[in-house]
Amino acid sequence: MDVSLSRPKLFKELTYINGIVERKTTVPILANVLLETVGNSLRVTVTDLDVTLRCNCEASVKVSGTLTVSARKLFDIVRFAPNDVEIHLKATEDDWLEISYGRSRFKLATLAKTDPKRLPALFGTVTCAAEADIVRETLDATKTPIDWNIVVDEEGYFEHIKARATELVTIVGDPARVFEAGMRAASCIEQHRIAVAAAREAGFLATSNVEVARELGIIAGGTTGHEHTQRHFGDHAAFTAVRDSVAGEVTFLVDTYSTLECGLPTAIEVMQE
Repeated sequence: MDVSLSRPKLFKELTYINGIVERKTTVPILANVLLETVGNSLRVTVTDLDVTLRCNCEASVKVSGTLTVSARKLFDIVRFAPNDVEIHLKATEDDWLEISYGRSRFKLATLAKTDPKRLPALFGTVTCAAEADIVRETLDATKTPIDWNIVVDEEGYFEHIKARATELVTIVGDPARVFEAGMRAASCIEQHRIAVAAAREAGFLATSNVEVARELGIIAGGTTGHEHTQRHFGDHAAFTAVRDSVAGEVTFLVDTYSTLECGLPTAIEVMQE
C-alpha cells in the first residue's frame, strides 16, 4: 500500500469510526482499523462485532493494498497533524505502516486482514476442550480448513497462570490485597475455572467469578463496573453510591473517564468525605 490523502478528509473519516473502536479487548484485531484501497479511494472499516462502520476517503493511490493498524494510534497521529498537510501512508515489507507528513515520520505495526499461515501458531495449542470447540466452530463458520492438530494443554495453562499469580502475591506481600478478575478475558467458563484454581493455589483468596468462588470455596469479590459509572453519569455519584451501599471496605474502579484527572482524585475525595 502506498497512498496520499489530505489531512482534513482522512481525519473526518477517522472521527466517524473512532467511537465504536474497542478500547479494551481480548481480540487485538477489534482495536484496529482496516485500511483498503478501492479505486481512487481509501476504504476505512471498523467493527466491535455488533456494529460495523465503513467510510471512503478520496486518495491518490500509487500502490494498492490492504492492512490493519491501531485505530487509536492512527487517529491521534492524524489529529495532531497540521490541517493543511497531505498524509502519506506506505506499507513496508516488514509489516509496518509508515505515516508521514512534512518532516514528521511515524511507524505503526500492522496486522494482515488475512494470514492463514499464522493460524497453527495461534490455535495449535489451547487451554481446554471447550476452547478447542470454539476454535473449530469459529474456523468452520469462516470456511477455514483445519489442517493441523489442536492440542489441549490444561496443565500448561494452569502452571502459566499459577506462576504469574505467585509472582504478584510475592510482590504485594499480602494475598488479601489482590483478587482474580480475569473472567472477561477468558474464552469460556472452563478456561476461567482453570485460571481461578491456579490463582487459588498461588495464594489468591478471592475471584470475581461468583459461581467458581462457590465451587472452590474462596471469596467472591470485585470492583464496580464501568457501566456503574455511566449509569450514575459521573465518578463522584458512582463512587458515593458504592460507598454508601456496601458495609465495610469497598474497592473503586478508577480507570473511568481519566484515571489521573478524575478517577483516582475522585475516589480519594469520596473516601475522605
